[in-house]
Amino acid sequence: MIIHVDPTGTTEGFEAILDKMASNETVKGLLILACDANGFTPAAIDGVLQSVSVPMFGGIFPAIIHGREKLDRGTIIAGLSKKPEVHILSDLSKTNFDHDDVIENFTPESGDAKTMFVFVDGYSKMLCSLIENLYNNFGLRYNYIGGGAGSINPAALDMSNSRCLFTNNGLLEDSALLALVDIESGVGVGHGWHKISEPYKVTESSGNAIKTLDWRPAFEVYKE
Repeated sequence: MIIHVDPTGTTEGFEAILDKMASNETVKGLLILACDANGFTPAAIDGVLQSVSVPMFGGIFPAIIHGREKLDRGTIIAGLSKKPEVHILSDLSKTNFDHDDVIENFTPESGDAKTMFVFVDGYSKMLCSLIENLYNNFGLRYNYIGGGAGSINPAALDMSNSRCLFTNNGLLEDSALLALVDIESGVGVGHGWHKISEPYKVTESSGNAIKTLDWRPAFEVYKE
C-alpha cells in the first residue's frame, strides 16, 4: 500500500496526489479520507474524480489521523495493491428501501476478498437496518472497516450540502459504499473517554432523530 498526504486540504493538492496515484501501475484502487474543513464540493472535484480510471471509495470526516498526527484539514489517499470491488447503495433514507433485499442479491465477484470497507453518509436514516442486514447476510465472512462520513456542523443537519462519499461518479450523499478487497486487515480500538452519566433510554424516536430520553424531551436532557 502506498500512502500520500496533502496537509493543505486544497483541491489543487488533492488533484495532484490523485493524478500521481492513478498513474502508478502498481495502484489498483484508491481509498480517500478527507477533512470537512477542506470544503470539497461536487463543482470543485467531481470532474477530477470522474477522470480517474481505477476504482475508488472513501469519505469526508470532521478530522482524520495520519500516523500520530490528527489533521483538521487535509487529505489522505492510499493506493491499494489489489483492485477493490465497489458497490453503491443509494437513497438509504427512503422508507421503502429494502436493505435486506438489496444485500441478499449482492453477489460479490471477489471470491477471495478478506476485507469489506463500509462507508455511509452519517446523516442517512435506516443505518441500523443496513448494518444488521450486512451481518445477517455475510456474518464474519469479512473483516469490516469503515464508519459514518459527513460533517458534525449543525448547519449540515438541513442536508443541503452533505455530499460526503468519494466514488468514481463524484461525491455522493445518502448512500453507502461497500468495497471488497483481497487484503488482510486488522482492527485495534482504544479510547480515553470517561463516563459522564448513567445510560439513558430512548423512549421515542423517528428515523435517526431522538425525541425523548427517559420520557423527557431529548433537548432538555442534552442541555443538562
